[in-house]
Formats: sequence, C-alpha cells, structure tokens
Amino acid sequence: MIISPVSDATTLVSPSLNNLAGLPVYRRALARAGLRPRVVELFWDNFCHLEPYAVREMVAPFGARVVLHISNSRFIETSQLAFDAYLTRMRAWVDALDPAFVSDHLYQFTLDGLYCDAPLEIDYERSLDHVAARVATYQARLDRPLYLENYASTCPRGASQPAFLAALIARTGCRLLWDVTNALVAELNGRCDLRAWAPLLAAQQPLAVHVSEVGRDRLDGDFRVDPHGALDRSSLHALVALARDHAIDHIVYEGSITSEEGALATDLSEIHGALERPLRPDVRPIARALRRRYLTEHAPQPVEPHAIWQAPLVGMTDAADREEIEARMRRAGEMWLENHDLSPRSLLVLTSRDLPLSFGFQRARAAGETPKTIGPVPDRLLSEADDAIYRFWFSELNETLDG
Repeated sequence: MIISPVSDATTLVSPSLNNLAGLPVYRRALARAGLRPRVVELFWDNFCHLEPYAVREMVAPFGARVVLHISNSRFIETSQLAFDAYLTRMRAWVDALDPAFVSDHLYQFTLDGLYCDAPLEIDYERSLDHVAARVATYQARLDRPLYLENYASTCPRGASQPAFLAALIARTGCRLLWDVTNALVAELNGRCDLRAWAPLLAAQQPLAVHVSEVGRDRLDGDFRVDPHGALDRSSLHALVALARDHAIDHIVYEGSITSEEGALATDLSEIHGALERPLRPDVRPIARALRRRYLTEHAPQPVEPHAIWQAPLVGMTDAADREEIEARMRRAGEMWLENHDLSPRSLLVLTSRDLPLSFGFQRARAAGETPKTIGPVPDRLLSEADDAIYRFWFSELNETLDG
C-alpha cells in the first residue's frame, strides 16, 4: 500500500461524524479500536442548525483535521440567489473550522418540480458548462478545493460519469472524493465498470476515500449503498485493492450512522487491519471443499501435491476402515470422471495399498456412451511399479476395461 506522507503518525481510517448523538459513540469506538485519525469528516447537513464555533468545540476532542461533507446543498439546481445564500453560510463554517476541504455531490433532487425520494444522477451529456460554472463559484467563495463524490449509478447515464468528472476537474481544478462502495454499486448495476475510473484515480492521488456497505433496493431490486448496515466484504476487498496501487490521504467509514460502539470499533479495526496486512480470502469455499472433496472437516497436514480428483484420498486418515476406504476410492473416481484436471486419458485404475481392493473408471469415448465404474474388485490390480498417492496406486491409460 502507498500512504501519502504526513507530519504525525496517525491512522487513515475514521468514522463519519454523522450526527450529534453519535459524537461520543464515535470517540469511544475509535479509542476501543486504538485508532487516532488524522482527518475526521463532519456531515454538515446534521450540524448546520448550530453555530459553527460551537461545533468546532465539539469536534476538537478528536484531535484531527476536519473536512466538511454536504449532501443537500442542491448547488447544481438551486437558484443563483439561493446558491449565494448557501455559500455565505458555508463561508462562516469555513472561517470557524478551517476545514482541509469541503465535499459535495453531483446529483439532483427534483424532477419536473417534484422532490424525489432519493437524489438522481445528473445528465452528464448536457451539464458540464453549468456544473463547471457552479463549481468555480463554490471554490472561489470558500477559497479551497471542492471535492465531488462519484455517484452510485443505477441508470445508463452512469457510463458517462468518469469522463464527465475528468472534464470537470480539468476545467475547474476541483477534486474527486472516491466512494469505493458507490463505484461497486455502479458496476454491480451494469452501469460503470470499475476499470473506467483507473486514469482518474491515478491522477487524483492522494485519494480521499469513502467506504460503506452494498445493499439492495427492496422495491426496484437495484444495488444501492446501505449506510445503515455493516461493512461488507466486497467493499473491503475493493478498498484493499485500491490501497495497494494508490496513495490514500484518508478513509471515512460511512457505516457508522447507526452503529453502536462495539460494532463500529470492530468495523474500523477490520478496515485498518486489512490495510496493514494482506486481506484473508473468504474461507467458506475452503470449508465446502473439505467436506465435499476431501471428505473431512479438517485440512490434512501435511498436504502433499495432488490432483483435484485425488482429494478424497489425501483426506483419509490412518484410522480409515474398509468401508471408508472404498467410499473414498469411489468418490475419487467420480471426480476423475468429472475431469477438473483436464486429463487426456480415458481410463483410471485405482488400487489400495492396504487391502486387496481396486476400481476402474472409464470415460465415454463415443456418442451415446456414458462413463462406467467397475468395482469394487477384491484384488490388487496395480503394484509399486505404478504411480502412487498417499496409500493408493493408480494408473491413467488410453485403454478400456470390459466390465
């Protein structure tokens, strides 16, 4: 992972400071996780009714630089008068808290004069001039860069989002707030491939990053962001992949909106730990393989090199009786017939070293044929002259056995 240089040895990860009630929870969760973030993000919408200097005192105990994050500014579609009034309010907050930057969203809240239930994606093909003018004013009034968050696309417009943001950044000097989960949602919905963002991500380092949880819309079935859920494995994998190749300034975990202290501390620790070490894979397929292929609950130790079809033989213990040995040989032959190892042979002969017990497994060789299993044969058809795996001899041939 590449980490941009900082003056203090503080951590990258912090929760979103989403609401007043949560402030003590966020502090305790950070302490419980042993994290001291260098940046904390204040969700301004839930604090905007307060005096900015009072809020400055509330966030001071975090001992971190503040950034302000806004959702409902409606800066793209509001009137010029309303936009000026909003920027006047925001300027007072900037003067009081001196945030590293202010971030906002590229979305619209109304359609044909009606307020929507959730923000909508803008028309990227027709909006560049207007949005660029608003962004330029936004930055000039606040005297600092405006970061804009990528949208969790659910409609075809999403395919144009990376090109639009690249053009907007080139024109105005604004920056990208990279929401990993939003990008995953857009890809899962088939609207914007993650790879389309690669040039912009490379150019925008060090990155300001958001991460939360992928969810599903109960009515429409689309993938959505669920800020009320727990950290999900897909977002964490995407975050680690991002950190492996890019410089990151800070990471805000937005799953903190309704989390209790213990759960939040666990999620923050998992994010921090994943960035510090390689992310462990999902072990459930391994557990299934032990049961279905190796016919055991515990991984054999040591594991000698083996083909896929040989897994039931490798999984056998010294305590196996005749019934188990026969079952394992039969299962190994079934897997050989499935041919996950892409063997060019048509016949497998398998013999137990411990017992006079053999099987033959014949693959189909002509149209209309089906595979055949021959055995158990109460004899040793093979010997030490043949290939061996664990306590078995085997031979793969291009021949046939008549049953």
